[in-house]
Amino acid sequence: MVNVPGRSKGCLTCRQRKVKCDQSLPECLQCREMRLSCPGARTGAFFMHTLLAPPAEILPNLSPLTHHQPSRANFFDNLFVAHFIESFGNMKASPSPVPSTIWLDELPILVASFRPSLAKHSIRAGTMLLYGAYARDVSIQTEARRWYARALRDLRSLLLRGACAGDSAVAFNEDDICATVMLSHFESVAGTSVGAWVQHVEGASMMLEIRGPERCRFGFMHEIFRHLRLLTLVATMAQNKLHSFSSKRWITIPFQTHQKNSFDSVVDIFFSLSRCLAVAQRVINSSGDKADVLLTELRILIQGSISQIDQWRLQDNSWSNSDKDSTDMSPHSANVRQNASPKSSNALQKAVYYDLPTAALSSLYDAANMIILSLLFFISPSGGSYETRIELHAQSILSANDFINANNRPNSVHGSLMMFFPLKLVSLWSSSLQQNNQAARLVQSLSGNGGFNEVTSNGFYGDVATYICYQRKTMMLQ
Repeated sequence: MVNVPGRSKGCLTCRQRKVKCDQSLPECLQCREMRLSCPGARTGAFFMHTLLAPPAEILPNLSPLTHHQPSRANFFDNLFVAHFIESFGNMKASPSPVPSTIWLDELPILVASFRPSLAKHSIRAGTMLLYGAYARDVSIQTEARRWYARALRDLRSLLLRGACAGDSAVAFNEDDICATVMLSHFESVAGTSVGAWVQHVEGASMMLEIRGPERCRFGFMHEIFRHLRLLTLVATMAQNKLHSFSSKRWITIPFQTHQKNSFDSVVDIFFSLSRCLAVAQRVINSSGDKADVLLTELRILIQGSISQIDQWRLQDNSWSNSDKDSTDMSPHSANVRQNASPKSSNALQKAVYYDLPTAALSSLYDAANMIILSLLFFISPSGGSYETRIELHAQSILSANDFINANNRPNSVHGSLMMFFPLKLVSLWSSSLQQNNQAARLVQSLSGNGGFNEVTSNGFYGDVATYICYQRKTMMLQ
């Protein structure tokens, strides 16, 4: 029997209306279509009376029962969003000047909105899928994909309205940008199609570009921008391209009100390295006087990146007092100590990680050093290959990944995805073939990596890394 009172697992609203409930979470489809309040379907075991008739006597002092029940949709939304926020680790525990509020703090407010919206649907899709992947609950993952499809329809309608209005700057608000970012997080776990993650990241960054850097100096837009910078960096480096976020306007104007923290500065370093890699790629494909001019330009850019790394090391970072800082690992000192043995210089292997954010931040620092040391060899092969230094930085990234897997088990899905970028760089840029293969296997084994391998198979300036590897082998044979 369908929807018999007391026996059906459908939501209370559907049982009262005597219609079939699809029992989807956190709200059923029937209630959503009718714009009715849905308390959510019954879950788990429940009990009902088995008497043939109700008791003959009813106590007179009992007040009539109300049909109102608190919405279980809100409970599930809070559960999914809380787990999603927790997956980033304690981003406010670092002593670096992190703003008092971050973009994640706005998610519970957006998802609690009574009216349906693109942001609400996107947040539900992204948070439900991450929780479903963690809990290995197929029903939650299936429902998350339904919300994702609905969010895509909403986004398509938004883009069409903006195109018809002819003024995209008015059409896109901060909630729409947040929604697109959440769709990219959905794809980072789901991988529904090759390149979908990159498309969402590029779409969100395009919306911010239309708004302009002046609109990203404070408020929720500033918080979203800080988070989106790294995603945009990874997406563009995966395609061997430069992004406008690397320009001076986007590096400086959005931070006129709020000071940069260590994470923001590391992203700046990678934007600088992207310019170095783009020029190095042109050097390889050029010859004669043109190659000499480009090589001079590359030397200047590399020195600028080295200065940024040295300045970052001198800042009060969350792990500056650890063993990792006891030995100067910067490229500036590499020309003096590049032949040091791993046994006598193992500070990187003793690095102290407090949580997921510090491990991820440390890995980005190591990845930047790994690339800059390779570029130093590229412009001056006679100065040394820096292989020992590069392998130490690569080993530090592998150790950070082991730490995350061992100490962030409830959030291992998101933690592993945060390590994708540095691990991918190790697979391409380490001077050790063993480390290359180990990192490649780790990237390949990442659960639901969103089709990253297919999209980035020729990315991250792997052709430059291959050329430098060939240089090393040639020098060894001489």
